[in-house]
Amino acid sequence: MSRFDSIQECAARWIAREDEGLDPAGQAAMEAWLAESDLHRVIYLRLQHAWRQADRLGALRAPGVETQHLLRRWATKSNFRAIAAVLLAVVICGGLYYQFGLQRGGYATAVG
Repeated sequence: MSRFDSIQECAARWIAREDEGLDPAGQAAMEAWLAESDLHRVIYLRLQHAWRQADRLGALRAPGVETQHLLRRWATKSNFRAIAAVLLAVVICGGLYYQFGLQRGGYATAVG
């Protein structure tokens, strides 16, 4: 395990403990660990941001609906067909623009 991995693991443990609630002694120990190195603080803040984002995403989920069920419902054939149709339209429009759109502003002169 690299130094970065061990710091990241320690930061993750601090975030989990903080989420459960830290007593004043635990809070002081976490602050001391953060003060040891700027790298500790940076990794902690990045993981804390990801933790908060995950909480926000979890709050958006309807109560009683599992994530796998939502993914299965979204990943239907009709959704894939719609995505394929949009991509095909983009490719066709891009090809038409390349074929006809670039020639409008061109100027040419005879040799000599």
